[in-house]
Amino acid sequence: MRFPILFAAAAAMIAAPAAAAPQDKAPSKAEIDAAQKTLGVIVSGLQSDKVPANVKSAIFGCIYENSLSAISQDVTKVFAANKKLDANDATIRLTVVARVCGVPPEKAVPAGKSKGR
Repeated sequence: MRFPILFAAAAAMIAAPAAAAPQDKAPSKAEIDAAQKTLGVIVSGLQSDKVPANVKSAIFGCIYENSLSAISQDVTKVFAANKKLDANDATIRLTVVARVCGVPPEKAVPAGKSKGR
């Protein structure tokens, strides 16, 4: 008999935050498309063995701390400010996501120094 009451109380507690935070306006189609592309490269990047662990960690922390819409809006602003960047290139988009999430750019190898041994 207590189970239905506890279940109902738990369900109400879970639903309360969602109900308390109504969205101001529905996102536009362009915003949804940008968010889909951004989420796609984030997921691919987190699964890739070519993305360094520190970058994956920073991106994961970023999506944990921030909404996808906020990250996507910042990425869109970077592309709007830098027309030479190809927003449809997944590698470039993931790089922009990483920068938006606070990953510092890789340091260039000084001239004359070998990248190898």
